[in-house]
Amino acid sequence: MNDESLPAAVGVDGPLHGKRIIEVGGRMVSYAGRLLSDLGADVIVLERPAGEDVHAVPPHATSPSGNRVSLDREYRQQTKRSVAVDWTSPDALPLLRLIGADADAVLVTSRPGRAVVGLSPRPALEWAADDAVVCAVTAYGLTGPQRHWRATPFTAFAGSGLMSVTGPVDGPPLAMPGAHMFDLAGVRAAYLVQASLLTRRDDAGGVAIDLSVHESASWQKLTIDQFDTSGRIPDRRTNFGPPPGGVWQCRDGRVDIAAHALHHWSIFVDVLGRPEELASPLYEDRAMRVQLFDLLTELIKPYMAERGAADFVDRAQAAGLPCALSFDPGEIADDPHMVDRQFFVTVESAALGSVRVPGHPFRSDPPLQVPRRPASAAGADTDSLCRELGVSEERSSTWRALPASAERGPLAGLRVISFGTFVVGNVCATMLSDLGAEVAKVESPRRPEALRSYFSLDHPDIHEPSGIRTTNMFASLTSGQRSISLNMDVDSGRDLFRRLVTEADVVVENFSPGQLDRWGCGFETLSRLRPGLVLASLTGYGQTGRRARYRAYASNIANYLGLASSWAFDGTHFDFVGAHHATSAILAAVESVRRGGPAVHIDMAQAETGAAVMAPLYLASINGGPAWSQGPNEVPGSALSAVFACLGDDGWVAVDLEDAADAAEARALLELGEVDTDDEGAMTSLRAALTTWCAGLTPYQAALRLQRVGLAAAVVENLEDLWRDPQLRSRGFYRDVVHPDIGWRELPASPDQVALGLPRTTRPGSRLGADTSPVLRSWLGLSDGEIDKLEDAEACWRPPTARKDVP
Repeated sequence: MNDESLPAAVGVDGPLHGKRIIEVGGRMVSYAGRLLSDLGADVIVLERPAGEDVHAVPPHATSPSGNRVSLDREYRQQTKRSVAVDWTSPDALPLLRLIGADADAVLVTSRPGRAVVGLSPRPALEWAADDAVVCAVTAYGLTGPQRHWRATPFTAFAGSGLMSVTGPVDGPPLAMPGAHMFDLAGVRAAYLVQASLLTRRDDAGGVAIDLSVHESASWQKLTIDQFDTSGRIPDRRTNFGPPPGGVWQCRDGRVDIAAHALHHWSIFVDVLGRPEELASPLYEDRAMRVQLFDLLTELIKPYMAERGAADFVDRAQAAGLPCALSFDPGEIADDPHMVDRQFFVTVESAALGSVRVPGHPFRSDPPLQVPRRPASAAGADTDSLCRELGVSEERSSTWRALPASAERGPLAGLRVISFGTFVVGNVCATMLSDLGAEVAKVESPRRPEALRSYFSLDHPDIHEPSGIRTTNMFASLTSGQRSISLNMDVDSGRDLFRRLVTEADVVVENFSPGQLDRWGCGFETLSRLRPGLVLASLTGYGQTGRRARYRAYASNIANYLGLASSWAFDGTHFDFVGAHHATSAILAAVESVRRGGPAVHIDMAQAETGAAVMAPLYLASINGGPAWSQGPNEVPGSALSAVFACLGDDGWVAVDLEDAADAAEARALLELGEVDTDDEGAMTSLRAALTTWCAGLTPYQAALRLQRVGLAAAVVENLEDLWRDPQLRSRGFYRDVVHPDIGWRELPASPDQVALGLPRTTRPGSRLGADTSPVLRSWLGLSDGEIDKLEDAEACWRPPTARKDVP
């Protein structure tokens, strides 16, 4: 990284101390602002005097004075300052110019009928400073045929391709509860702002970020390559992977199992006592278990039903099988592991006296996040900020965009070593690569990356020349990374790794806690070798606590946190939530080091990053209110939310009428007359009318007609819909990739590269060990002869085609 003159070393003030960030527009950027304020930035929220939608978000509590207070707002607005200004009115431009003149970044969101004044599609803000980072987070982006479409978390999930495979086969698909789609884009917005501020040059002008919630959500669709490969469109199932994967009812509770590795079936059968019905070698083949899904499910049920849930989890985890207890949302805050980690915290509240909320989404040594302050009342900081700005000179902005398309990305020059595996570790490393970092992915031919195993019967069986298997999913989720093969089982391999660390800025790993220490490569050792190192340890449950050594995949975390029970589906969402937060944490640590701080060890637990974005499911129960009890596809606070059947095979459209004005607009469209949203009979008749109306239209017709009158609606997109999606294609979401073994593929591009206008990565995940020699030459200056000696000593490995002495 470029080490120019930097402020004094970061301390308790956080790595973003001294940075002023404006947050304007509402819920799509509120979580981003919260993360940046946690890191010490002065985040100023602009709230309209009439009240913002964050005030209406449930759950609510009653203050001592009798006022109705949104617990969600209390959680999101902590540590921020609030200024009252009507950012939709041109009359506010003089004040906005004063506020924006000295801001380092602006987080802005806008929607039809409630646009932020001065925002244009570049994106640019007429009232922002010349060198500001302007990050626009909108439903579909500021360009493209659907740029004016509206979205809620409910409809954003429908359009992502994720909803189409959730829920009963013969019923409507089920939406994920909470505001996950907005908050995931919020984490992405936070780290894009961090990356831009990290390398911003005073003479380069501002940085433009055009971030689409639709793209951010769609990028999570792990199996997006399946349609291109086979034309197969997956149907809905309620678990991930063949048996024994999924949720099982035990004698006294539920258990989730994630059996993705080849040896997990054998471990599972051993834990059950190797019953004869399950002992056939035929079942060890994952593809065969896919074919025998229903038969095996019925065979397994009685064996699980007779076991105690906690006892099974303890025994299975001890044997190496990833599994977890499946809780309801109201139970998680009192789980002994969360108590050990002291994750849920009680903080002061100006409105409520005190409020219990999820704590910081990651922890680190030394700490990077600041203590939280109570959320300000709406507009409470207006007078103090105006006095603070009174001496500032009003100025208009001649904002100009950094020509990002000609740049490698804001992280160019950052070197990363990744031991990341499966989804969370690989996605985190790929995000850093997408932003310009040079990432060296470490693999061993003895233990190839799990993503190299195919996940469906119709996936082609593809092998590299060395015999190592590879897949589209591996090619996509590790794109841009360079593959090096080190043998960490021998001293020479570990010595070589330690030499590479002296040239690295970041190491990413998601081993079980203690693995690096067992290799003699723990944080203390590595930080002595590289005093400015950032080590990011990504695990399911964290480095401490009684469940710290539990193995976990994302579906385990979903069940542990109560998402699965409130949703009736156990997916892989928390891999992406963890990877996004880890990227933000890494960039915060890099900034801390650049300011003169010491090496940083990040402890990122998927359980905690997941709980941080699942706050709406917990806030009522952990503050003395009722437990989460929403019905399927019911959005708390909305006048009406539902998924309606349309013409065509398995065709559905999701509709979210947020308030009385939306309900009135829908009735006008259907020519039903006015409606009182408090009248249950009137809303029932509106639902019935929408059911009939949608049944006569295709999903696209219904969504388009509802969007034309300003209502939030989206097609429940399946893989083919996602592949054809005109908005994604218009914004360059797909990229051509040529893999030496797989051939030509069209894979999803990075939403970060789309948002920043960077060239799309065209390099797929490498053959195992293909970059061992180039990395050792460029990082350590080794000659080919020296590399040959290291390989002869089993320190490293190269495929035969990578050796110069092979004809």
